[in-house]
Amino acid sequence: MVTKILTWNLDKDTKYLAERFPLPILSSKPHKQYGGLDYPLREGTWRRYIICDNFPSYCYYPHRPEYLLGSPSNIIRCFQDGKSLEALALTVAWGGMVRTKNSIYTRPIKDMERFLKKCVDLIEEKNSIESAWSHLVGKLN
Repeated sequence: MVTKILTWNLDKDTKYLAERFPLPILSSKPHKQYGGLDYPLREGTWRRYIICDNFPSYCYYPHRPEYLLGSPSNIIRCFQDGKSLEALALTVAWGGMVRTKNSIYTRPIKDMERFLKKCVDLIEEKNSIESAWSHLVGKLN
């Protein structure tokens, strides 16, 4: 397996602020990945945001088939498996953005899927998030 390093080029404003207002580092150990909101997500709430009938089997809580587990590993796996709408739904729920989902889902679902897949392609092609971010902002505001 080849490990790729993602490059994020900072714009002038971000670099300026990051240098002047550094985040305090409390420990030399890396912080744990944010685990997301710690409650199960009702699949029925999110099914209308995907094209398939169901989310991939690994997205469900064990022994609770009506609930989804929005976790970084499930989000990443969905993107790797080409399930970009499923990944987006899990990301929205995981990141606590449920109340703003109407600002996220602003286009027809098929268009959203096409835009997200293009972003994945751009990241893989350029080994950078810059083009994908520009595409996402340009197409979905």
